[in-house]
Amino acid sequence: SDHPSHAQAWHNMGLVQRALGNHDESLNAFKEALRMRKARLSADHPYIARTHYQMSLLYEELDQMELAIEHAKASLSVRKLRLPPKHNELIESIQLVERLLSNNTSKFQYIVVEEKEK
Repeated sequence: SDHPSHAQAWHNMGLVQRALGNHDESLNAFKEALRMRKARLSADHPYIARTHYQMSLLYEELDQMELAIEHAKASLSVRKLRLPPKHNELIESIQLVERLLSNNTSKFQYIVVEEKEK
């Protein structure tokens, strides 16, 4: 069943697997936690933001920057709605989005390569 404590267990499993370097298992656990949380909680619930945040960190480790940014922004949008301006979780989400965006732009700048004349 999708009891809230089961979603928390999946979220915790994602944290443990990520710490162990088991990225696939971690991602599967976070996806299951997110699915369960979305099924039972309001779309702007802080627990949903926490799972998005952790998924963002995992995607960043996997160098999947577009997915990392997507989940970081999802976490930030929820936290902006639900948390006071100086809340630690809101601040960490803002910092994560800023870091991912700044790293992403430098990584994807166009490199102009001159063609060699034959």
